[in-house]
Amino acid sequence: MIGSHCFGLVGPVFLRELIPHKISNSCSLALALCVALCSGACSPMLPSPPSLPSIPSLSGLTDSNVFKPFRLDIAQGNYLTNDTLERVQPGMRRQDVRFALGSPLLLDPFHPNRWDYIFRFQRGTGESVTRRVTIHFDGDRVERIEADALPARDEANDPALPRNRRS
Repeated sequence: MIGSHCFGLVGPVFLRELIPHKISNSCSLALALCVALCSGACSPMLPSPPSLPSIPSLSGLTDSNVFKPFRLDIAQGNYLTNDTLERVQPGMRRQDVRFALGSPLLLDPFHPNRWDYIFRFQRGTGESVTRRVTIHFDGDRVERIEADALPARDEANDPALPRNRRS
């Protein structure tokens, strides 16, 4: 007898009622096997096997720095100090400024008389330092200089000094 709940039937269904009498024995055997497999899908699920217990000695390692990736320090832009910025004076030509400070990081096409020297240093830990120096030109000559607070010179304790420039 096959469970009627699998086929949406009202009463119990016997296998012999599902198999026509004119089908050969091999076909009836195959049909009986298919019906048995389909009815097995209606049976309740077996409980899943218990999970393996976690190893307490390794669970603490994921919180430490053992499995965290190494992150590089990233320096972008022009590292400038007060010493290098003092080389630039109002009245200097653009090519002299470029020689003293290097090429600016940003050349704004909407403000062709302004050069922005931006320096950003981000440590692998996520902390970052950003410094900006803006030089305004009147024609080909320096008109004025705007700058964030810069270190006096390459100081070993400057948090934005890349490690390859430290002595």
